[in-house]
Amino acid sequence: MQFLASSISQDFIIETVPNLIEVMEDWKNPIDNAKIKVSVYDNLDAPVIAGDTGLYFDDIEFDPTHIKRQALKNAGKSESELSQEEVFEILLAFYKNLATSKWWELSFYYMDGWAIKYQNNKIIFQETRRNNILTNIFHGEKQLYFPMCNLYKSQKTWKYYTDRNERDTLLELSEQIEFLENIYKTL
Repeated sequence: MQFLASSISQDFIIETVPNLIEVMEDWKNPIDNAKIKVSVYDNLDAPVIAGDTGLYFDDIEFDPTHIKRQALKNAGKSESELSQEEVFEILLAFYKNLATSKWWELSFYYMDGWAIKYQNNKIIFQETRRNNILTNIFHGEKQLYFPMCNLYKSQKTWKYYTDRNERDTLLELSEQIEFLENIYKTL
């Protein structure tokens, strides 16, 4: 978030909330998760902003918020008995199979939910969407904790995640930047 804020203005600083309150993210979408994250803060002398991201595939029948569970279940494994490298391989194979099942490329998107709570307890929110294409081609430096990053490219830049530069990242996140810019104007 700070990277995005600094693209708007050098004096737009997003700091970690003092005394961070952990919340249960049990809602069905990113907007609800973002709202619950800010709703627990009262009487702060600054606005509180939160975001959450969901992963959604076109034409996929299972709940995409539980992909890791689904991939491990399909492999007959439990995460507790695996190394991170083994989890990476299982998830990578799972994502490759998804793309292969749809002729080597599968459209998907990240839905970002944003919420900001002002000092007067007013909450505003917005969803933004990032469209991408999952392929079955491994690309770039291994992303051990996010294997899908080695397989997808942006529909805005047509670059793989592992090939993008700062300019590409800002272009891909232009809707998110616009939302933060609107918030910055209200401060």
